[in-house]
Amino acid sequence: MVGRLFSPWASELEPAWEQAQQAASGKKIVVDLGGMTFIDSNGKAIRMNMIGQGKKLVARGIYNEHIVEELKSRARAAGAARIVG
Repeated sequence: MVGRLFSPWASELEPAWEQAQQAASGKKIVVDLGGMTFIDSNGKAIRMNMIGQGKKLVARGIYNEHIVEELKSRARAAGAARIVG
């Protein structure tokens, strides 16, 4: 992913994410956040959902690494069954 993820684009990501999961047919999905420059609370909620579903988020750079670690911590606190990476 590249750029800023905030409303209203965060809501557009949800159907695209569902389509990607269906197209993957059970194969491993890795979400690359290397090009993200900003993620608001709606974007973070979608990312937490991905983590909670066992998807791996790849981050490069301090900002993105911090976001991924924050979301993993939140997912653990929320009782996510499987957290990858």
